[in-house]
Amino acid sequence: MEPSVAYSSVSQVSEHRDDRDDLVDDDDEDETPESLDYSNAMHNVIVKKPKGLRRRQFIVSALVLLLLVSVAVGMAFLILHWISSSQDTTTVPAGHQSPTMMPTQVSITRSSGLSFTVTSSSPTFGSLASQTTSSGSAAVSVGTTTVPTSTPTPSPFAVCWKGDSDCPVCPSGHRESFTSFIWLANNSEIVESVNRSRAIMRSVDNSNVLEYRPLFALHTTLNYFCCHTSEEKRKIVEVLGNQTWTPKNITYDAVSCNVDHNNITVYMLALLSNSSQDYLFNFVRRIERDVTARGVVVNNPRKQPFHLTLALVDHWFPVDDTVTRLHHDIPVFGSMLFDRFRSEAREYRPLKFR
Repeated sequence: MEPSVAYSSVSQVSEHRDDRDDLVDDDDEDETPESLDYSNAMHNVIVKKPKGLRRRQFIVSALVLLLLVSVAVGMAFLILHWISSSQDTTTVPAGHQSPTMMPTQVSITRSSGLSFTVTSSSPTFGSLASQTTSSGSAAVSVGTTTVPTSTPTPSPFAVCWKGDSDCPVCPSGHRESFTSFIWLANNSEIVESVNRSRAIMRSVDNSNVLEYRPLFALHTTLNYFCCHTSEEKRKIVEVLGNQTWTPKNITYDAVSCNVDHNNITVYMLALLSNSSQDYLFNFVRRIERDVTARGVVVNNPRKQPFHLTLALVDHWFPVDDTVTRLHHDIPVFGSMLFDRFRSEAREYRPLKFR
């Protein structure tokens, strides 16, 4: 409210009103450039985006751009891979047979009571054997190995038989699995022959050799006792300790191979002679009969020929060619007198020679 003022005349009132209007007009004219700059600055403060929001928008934009570039590169790679794979063909390394060239049937006879008939399943790989022993026959189903077109073709192993005598996973309460075996590491002739065979395999194709077993562990397994109870193991150990036999020389005079149950690993083997096979099979069958007589079921009777493992190789190792060469270069691996065998940490000898 304006303060009350006493005017002496109407003319004074009019003059006062004119002066007030002039003051209002002067206020409008006082908007200098400095005041306009201040107004603009205040406007910018109100509408300008916060720095944090701008940073987040920049990051999101960069990520979207990176994603688009990655998708474009991935699609280009897939197109190039499709073009390349469509031009691939199955190749057979030099010196290797193609699947259609594999023998239809190969027979390996190691003794009158033990024979192996190997039938190839061309054009797939994994020739398997049907085994016949003096105690009956055991047919082994045929397995195959699929070969991708972009990888080298595996070597044939037509002379190999299929299967092994390894113990399976045993149920609870029947976890006792062990073997009896002939230890060979103390026979210098056999050890030297094994070293020669490994030198040949290294010269042929060492890159596809999976494993050479330690020389101190060289052995020939006799019995595979699988999945027994503690009481059954005690009875089997008693049977092993009550054996008697006439010691005799056994000879390793052949080379063969065995395809493992996983259809991947191939075992390169030295085999005993025919007469040595017969001799050891008679010995092992007698142990199995004695174990059965004690009321223990033999879960895994011996089926494979007696052998010595030289090396473990894969499907790309030239197995057949190497077996032939080892036959030629090492006709006899060695001989030894079978007058003792072992099971776990104990050594057993014939009763009458103790």
